[in-house]
Amino acid sequence: MLNFPEEEKHLETKDELMTDLISLVGGRAAEEVVFGSVTNGAYDDIKKATNLAKTMITRYGMSDRFGLVALSTVEDEYLSGRASMNCAQATEAEVDDEVKKLIASCYEEAKQIIRDNRDVMDQLARYLYDHETITGKEFMKIFREAKGLPEPVDTSSFSTSEKVAESVTFNEDGSYSSTVSGEPESDIWKNITKHDDSDDSDSNASDDITKENE
Repeated sequence: MLNFPEEEKHLETKDELMTDLISLVGGRAAEEVVFGSVTNGAYDDIKKATNLAKTMITRYGMSDRFGLVALSTVEDEYLSGRASMNCAQATEAEVDDEVKKLIASCYEEAKQIIRDNRDVMDQLARYLYDHETITGKEFMKIFREAKGLPEPVDTSSFSTSEKVAESVTFNEDGSYSSTVSGEPESDIWKNITKHDDSDDSDSNASDDITKENE
C-alpha cells in the first residue's frame, strides 16, 4: 500500500511523524489483531519504522528523555545517508531502549485503531479482494458509509457566497468559522458585501434612468 502526501512538505511536526510510525507498524498490527499470528511481510516497514524512530530521537530532538541533543550525524547525506552516533556506548544502549519504547507505543496504538475500526477494515478488505486496488476517493466513500458520515458537498460550481454559506459554522457566542480556503474569511465577507452593494447600486442607477426616460 502506497501513501502519498496531500501536498509537498519540507517540514513535519512530531505528531505527523508519530502518525507515520503508526502507519508503518499498521500492517503487522493488522496481522496480529485479525489472524492472531504474524508473517515476515512487514519486514521493510519495520526497518523503516526503526530508522524513523531512531532519527526522531537522535537527530530531531523529539525525545523527552534526551531532549534537544544531537546524538548522531549523517555522513554523505546525499550518497550513503549513513548515520554515526556521537555519544558513549552506554548512551547508545539507552537510545536503543527509547527506540523500542517508541515503536512499541505506536504498535499498541495501531492495534487499538484497528480494533476500533474493524468493521471498516473488513469492508475495505472485501473491496480490495474484488478490485485489487482502491483510490482515496473510494476509500473515503466506504469509510463514510461504514461510520454513517455524510458525503461532502461538491462546491466546485458554487459562487463565493454559496461556498461561505455551505462552510460556515455558527457558535453559541455568536462567532463563526469557515472552512473556505483561499482568501482570509473576513475578506470573503467583505467581497460578498461589496458585490451585493455593487448590485444594489446598479439596480438603483437602472431605476433612475428609467424614471428620467419616463
